[in-house]
Amino acid sequence: MNSSKTASFKVTLRASQHVVDDAQYAVCLHDFERHGVSRPTLNGDARKVHGLPETVSVLDRNGFIFLTKPIQMQWHKWCCAAVPSMSAADQVKSFVSLTASDRAWNNRYGSDLYACYPAGTNLDKEVMRLFPLLGGGTVIKILNDPNSQILEYETMSSTEDISIYSPATHPHLFFQPPNSIRVEIWWMKKDHSVIVPTPPDINKPAPGTEWSGKWDEHRVDPFPQFANQSIVPIMTRGAKFNRIDRVKVRLLPKGAAFPSPFVE
Repeated sequence: MNSSKTASFKVTLRASQHVVDDAQYAVCLHDFERHGVSRPTLNGDARKVHGLPETVSVLDRNGFIFLTKPIQMQWHKWCCAAVPSMSAADQVKSFVSLTASDRAWNNRYGSDLYACYPAGTNLDKEVMRLFPLLGGGTVIKILNDPNSQILEYETMSSTEDISIYSPATHPHLFFQPPNSIRVEIWWMKKDHSVIVPTPPDINKPAPGTEWSGKWDEHRVDPFPQFANQSIVPIMTRGAKFNRIDRVKVRLLPKGAAFPSPFVE
């Protein structure tokens, strides 16, 4: 953030993706759009917490998905295709990290404790699980009346051949997991109207500067695995649709481009 006389912040969407048909799509709202603050602030976290996964809950009736070997291997394949220059070893490391038990979408049933087939680890254990959460900025394809309070949206089914899908052909069946970020706003001690860059180390601020006690709450970053190109499939256990409350999304105009899920 450059020095300025005002503390105004522009929300900038990163590169978008074009819609492939004329269906009705909707985009999941970010925390700052629904609540005016980032996930760490919404949760009441301590100052040291600057970012958290930006999950969006849905009205699921089917439960978690067992990540069988075919599902895991296909998920890994989709992620690898996004970063073909990454070594096979690093691709496996990224997948293991993306699906760890402390990640939001695996929710304690991840690669460090359960069977992870791309890594060949814990194969004597139960398979990992995927929970049907979405992320802020996720685009979904609406199947019912878009004016309904409860919207039905298309998903993959855990019981079908998911290899027929790809982010290129079915972008509404995948999302890039987002982190909701807050950035400290710093100013000059003697002139609070002068905003200064946030120091790389807040324990070593530039002379004459201090934290204002305020945050820029609007940033949304990708998960770092797979060189910021991680992909999560939108899937339902044994069904090809799921449900979400209308208040958690905004409808996209017919034929509009998919907005980027990330905000700088």
